[in-house]
Amino acid sequence: MGRFLSENYGKNGRWADRALLLLSVWAVHVLVWVPRTDLIPNLVRNCLASAAVLLVLPGSLIPRGERRRPKVWEAAVCALISAEFFFRFYAGWIAQRRLLGVIERLGMWWTAIVSITALLGVAFSLILQGRLLRLVRLFRERAEAAARAGEASVGPVPMRAVKYLLIAAMAVLHFYIMQYSMLAFPQITFGMSWQYLLLNLALYIAAEVLIVLVVQRWRVAMLISSVLFALWGVANHYVYMLHGSPLYLAELANTGAAMGVLSQYRVTAGEVPWAVLGLIVLNLSLLRTLWVVDVRCRTFGWREITARLLLAALLLLPADLALVKNTPRFGGGVPTYYVAHYGFACCAVADEVRALNPVLVPDGYSADRLPQAQAVAAETESRLPDIIMILNESFCDLQYYADITPDRDVLADFYSVEGAYYGHAVSTVIGGGTNNSEYELLTGFPYYLVTSYAPFNYLNFSRINANVVEYLERLGYATAGMHPYSRSIYNRGNAYPALGFDRVTLGPTDSLPRTYYGLRTNLDSSYYEVLKEEYDALPEDSPRFVYLLTMQNHGGYSQNDPEYDTVHIAENLGALTEQTDEFLSCLALSVEAFRDLTEYYASVDRPVIICMVGDHAPVLIKNLPSSRFTSSDEASLAQRVVPYVLWSNCGYDFSGCAEYMNIFGLMPQLIRMAGLPVTPFYRAIADMETDFPVLLNSGLVMNADGSLSRYRAGDAKYDLITQYLYMSYNGLRHADDYIEELFLPVKTADEGE
Repeated sequence: MGRFLSENYGKNGRWADRALLLLSVWAVHVLVWVPRTDLIPNLVRNCLASAAVLLVLPGSLIPRGERRRPKVWEAAVCALISAEFFFRFYAGWIAQRRLLGVIERLGMWWTAIVSITALLGVAFSLILQGRLLRLVRLFRERAEAAARAGEASVGPVPMRAVKYLLIAAMAVLHFYIMQYSMLAFPQITFGMSWQYLLLNLALYIAAEVLIVLVVQRWRVAMLISSVLFALWGVANHYVYMLHGSPLYLAELANTGAAMGVLSQYRVTAGEVPWAVLGLIVLNLSLLRTLWVVDVRCRTFGWREITARLLLAALLLLPADLALVKNTPRFGGGVPTYYVAHYGFACCAVADEVRALNPVLVPDGYSADRLPQAQAVAAETESRLPDIIMILNESFCDLQYYADITPDRDVLADFYSVEGAYYGHAVSTVIGGGTNNSEYELLTGFPYYLVTSYAPFNYLNFSRINANVVEYLERLGYATAGMHPYSRSIYNRGNAYPALGFDRVTLGPTDSLPRTYYGLRTNLDSSYYEVLKEEYDALPEDSPRFVYLLTMQNHGGYSQNDPEYDTVHIAENLGALTEQTDEFLSCLALSVEAFRDLTEYYASVDRPVIICMVGDHAPVLIKNLPSSRFTSSDEASLAQRVVPYVLWSNCGYDFSGCAEYMNIFGLMPQLIRMAGLPVTPFYRAIADMETDFPVLLNSGLVMNADGSLSRYRAGDAKYDLITQYLYMSYNGLRHADDYIEELFLPVKTADEGE
């Protein structure tokens, strides 16, 4: 290969070419750089690394005598990748505003410098791509000509080596297709150690080796793998963009539901995975050459099959062992961070490995370290109130985090409901992952102990009776669980009955009023009407618990034309402006519907408590400008804050509730304020929240004074958190050491009869 390059490009390359390449790489770094002050050292480091690579390139990248008009596939690759640069530049104006909010002293000249450099990056990238693709074309043409002529080599390179070189190049492209489907350009390999880079490549090659064992032809195997990763890459791009989570193998269980939700989104040109499509075209061009080179057709003998099986095992086993032992759990962090540092393939395998054992064992756990179980009687002399719990999709106060100025106070009516108490709950997720919040709300267990995404998909709730529904039923409550969308999403069709709900209503119902906001349906007001029907259908002589997960405010936020928006922000954020307007307009409808709901139950002659909380912030919050927070931890926590409200029609005093708490702390606080029996587990949550109101699944802790720290297992300072985690693990395991009295009230013998 070295001789091939030397013969065609000369031994003495021109420094001007290398300087041009260096400048283009540097410009691309600036172009796609997400402005954050902590990335400046990384930017400098990446530019120096680029310079080191480019200055040792063998010879000039202008092939001698190869100045012909580009092929169609070359032009397509250049156009698609350049489109990626262009739309990232367009979106970069928002990022530049965010940067200027952090470093105001630099002034507007920084915007001009970044913009000019970015445009130069687009122009130079065309030159860079053209030259590199011309090299690929030259190699392809010579390889195909030699194969058709029956030659044994391409110059000094044996034909067998050419075949495996093409296979290796396509495996690298598969790696980049999956990486580019989620990440900006400079973050793909520079944030990844060489060990994880090799592990990722090993996993892609192992997958192709396993396929070739079945089809017994390399070109057929690479065709299958190319189609697989092309479809997976494009799907992963949209799933992450719209849902906030990568499309790992376990998420394929929700593919049908995801396709249904996709109809609610309007994809713009800037949201198309242009770079992924460009790499797919390049991959197909190499596949064509491999199809010509790999002309021999023969069945593998048992020795070759055995050798390939051993090769696949050698590639997969070290990767699995390394991932299980060394890779941090992915349940709580930002997916792009993990994909950038460990690679999509490693993350996908780790997700599958941990799905086999979805509950994390707390450090030092032993049943002997659990508190003494003190049974709490289920009976109570006071009349038990009816409880309505609403988990409101994407209900969030954007102004808590973002620097935006709506033309009216959307939440003014929400915060003025008579007799209501307000606070802040903290979600485990941002922009997606409703099921994680739902899991915490209905169980009281932290997502911190769950190693995989979407607990309803992994945990068998028929074997876990330590949950809020079972707790209330022990007190005599009749229960109903509701969600307006498909029962297949996050396995709710199985999880709700397993949690113990007496009545389950999932999916569209005949009684749902067909009301719309533009093209949006599933309005909160519509489902509150269904909620009232479910509430009335529960037995008259029992206290009632109704749980509703709404759908109205779910993304995307470009479903309606702008004339339907009733709220507008003053800032010009490009396409994000219209999306923010639509979200805030939806929020206004939620506020109106909630006030109507409280007015309705104010006249009901039964004691009723209503609690409503958002499940997470909308995904667009990740791109909104904010200059209020000095650290990434503060900003990350602020993006997870959602409002909660407690209201009753019979004068309950909720002022003792914490201003900040995790979503898993809401029901224990409500239970305590309503005078219901408090189990040791719920008491442990209340004790923990006194000193540590918030525990994120990343280990970030909010202390009582509002400062932030990191939970450390074994540190006596965090004994209350450790005790809570031990009890949660005991409730999730439901093994021989499970202590039911920690979680559920105990019925007397008379009640049992």
